[in-house]
Amino acid sequence: MLYSPEAQDAFWGAMHPDTRAIFDVFEQRETFTYPYIEYPELFLTMAKAMPEMATLPVDPKSSELLVKVIPLLATMPFRQCIFSVHWLNEQASDSPIGWGTLCYLEALNILNNVKDHPHYDLSRVMVDRISAVMRYRKALGLYAQWPLKTIE
Repeated sequence: MLYSPEAQDAFWGAMHPDTRAIFDVFEQRETFTYPYIEYPELFLTMAKAMPEMATLPVDPKSSELLVKVIPLLATMPFRQCIFSVHWLNEQASDSPIGWGTLCYLEALNILNNVKDHPHYDLSRVMVDRISAVMRYRKALGLYAQWPLKTIE
């Protein structure tokens, strides 16, 4: 099952320990999420729906579905949300853009253009989470390129 502790451990366990530690800090700061332990049925339902969502064609009606998915992803703990976005993107196969990226872009659209949207705050959560991961990856890339010796 996508959100089982075993699946999450396998996914996150393959990452660098520093990355896991940073994401642990992000997750510990969140007080509004629903963890797997408290609501396993929510995660089971989501795990069943994700493969179906990933196979849907992207069309103008997709926006309605994306708006419904934002609250689900935003109320998951940080790492489950990021995992979901990644997993949805991995299922894109022939599509140039995955459902995970589309969720992010819809949340960004709400955040930038629809201040009175009922999911405005949850869209901010989505955008902040994805932005944090992108900033971390950029910083990690810069660190990896850092010269080992200083130029004299």
